[in-house]
Parts: sequence; C-alpha cells; structure tokens
Amino acid sequence: MKRLAQVPLLTLLTLVAISATKSAHADVAKLTMPLPRATGWVDAGNAPIRGVTLGPIENALHPGVGYGTPACGRAMDLVKELGGTWVALTPFGRMWSNRSAAVDLVFEAPFVENRDAVGRAIDQAHARGLH
Repeated sequence: MKRLAQVPLLTLLTLVAISATKSAHADVAKLTMPLPRATGWVDAGNAPIRGVTLGPIENALHPGVGYGTPACGRAMDLVKELGGTWVALTPFGRMWSNRSAAVDLVFEAPFVENRDAVGRAIDQAHARGLH
C-alpha cells in the first residue's frame, strides 16, 4: 500500500522537475546569442577569406621546389594574382603502415630541414601579405 501511495508523489515530483527544466531552458534560450550565419565572418568586419592550400611538392624526383624555395614563392605570387588572401601550408609526415599510429616526420629530408623550410614558406606568405 505504501508503494502505491508513493506513485502519485513521484509523478508530481517528476512533473515539477520537467516544468522547472523547461522554464530554465526557456530562460537560457532568451539569453544566448543567435546562431551564427554564413555571413558572420564578414558581419564581424573581417575581410573575406580566399584561401589556397599549398602542399610540399618537393621529393626525390622533383628537388628544389618545396616549401621556402623560389618555386614556392612563385606559387604564392600566383595565389595573390588570383585574389587569394590566405594560404594553408600542409607539412606532413609519412605513415609506413596502417597497423601503427606512428608518424615519421622525416619527409624526404631531416625534420629540422623540413621545419626550417616551412618557416621560410611562412615568411614568403607574409612578405606577400598572405595570412
């Protein structure tokens, strides 16, 4: 008999909890900012992003054309010529097996050389006004 008497009380408490939750969510909804729109970047006063990704194009078959080289600079000149404002540099390593999560950071050159080449490419981008 006690259990049956508790059911209405539990039901009442559940309804009160649901009601309180709904009203709390309603208040939160009033205080939050509107969802971002596709034009939010420009609406905030930022210039449009017109970006291009440049990957390291140097390898044993094509030496002297990787990040930080004159060829890389010419590619960035072309990005500017085409109206680009941003450039993404994509340094990456190599995975020798899909059975391991190990990434070899030596990509056709020692890591320090790769890191320095990316730094030169960043300098090249900035010298051209690219972000």
